[in-house]
Amino acid sequence: MQMPTASQRAKYIEIFILTLATIFASIELGLCIHERININDLAGSSATERLDYIIFCSGWTIIFCIVWILAALMVNSGILASPTPHIVYFVFTAVLWLAAGFLWRDETKDNGCDFGHDMCGTNKTIQGITWMQALKHVIGTITTLRKMQSDTKAKSDAIKMTGDYSDDTRYDTVYLTDRV
Repeated sequence: MQMPTASQRAKYIEIFILTLATIFASIELGLCIHERININDLAGSSATERLDYIIFCSGWTIIFCIVWILAALMVNSGILASPTPHIVYFVFTAVLWLAAGFLWRDETKDNGCDFGHDMCGTNKTIQGITWMQALKHVIGTITTLRKMQSDTKAKSDAIKMTGDYSDDTRYDTVYLTDRV
């Protein structure tokens, strides 16, 4: 049995990270909706607005992670197979989750969660999952960049072995005519 290439391993890691992100975004969505229902009497407060933002981040993550998982499993070429949109998604979503983490951290400090509050356990869980989501998306970015690097190296090695520079954009026509 042949070992998977670096590119295939990166693809499997990316699918694993996206699956984890989907699972934890679903958990975060449930926690935030539960918390939102419990503090419904504070409508318009900063806590509800921040919870609404985390609910948005959770929905965003669930929808797009499912799209990227399906694309990784079904699409072999085209824009969805390209690593660039994956990197854009991972970076943008990591920034969304980092903002959610900082916003919720400020909210828990404002509510005095450092001294033991009724809802501090849930608040700390929400905060922990937001940081974990941001970290997973940063790791996803790094994994996708590694996949791009291994794909480029594999293509470069194949060109060196075959001597076929026709589809390599690093060589322009001047160098090609010198080789003929």
